Amino acid sequence: MTTTYRTHVLVGDLALLAGVTGRDRDGGPVSGIAAQTDAVMDRILDRIAEFGEGWVVGRIRVSVTDIGEWPTVRDVLVRRLGSTLPPATVVGVTELVEPWMRIEIEAEAVRSVTT
Repeated sequence: MTTTYRTHVLVGDLALLAGVTGRDRDGGPVSGIAAQTDAVMDRILDRIAEFGEGWVVGRIRVSVTDIGEWPTVRDVLVRRLGSTLPPATVVGVTELVEPWMRIEIEAEAVRSVTT
């Protein structure tokens, strides 16, 4: 039996994104932790953009297979999201679904409010 699930869903002013791994936009694997992190962020931001304008990343949960690579991951996240990162949880894990995967990020986005 094949199980499917939504990769992202909108719940009011909250967008929930399932874990995203280091694949390129065509679904192929990307090599290296910095490149995988960039690919993850491309896919996260693409998914958020599907909900329209006015969304910001409000929380991330990062799983890396080598916690020693966190400084490189952090640098990419700062470049992509700004110097003040959203609330984040970072954990080191033994492995991800595919052996080449080094990072997975789960994200939540919120509709930004302007006054």
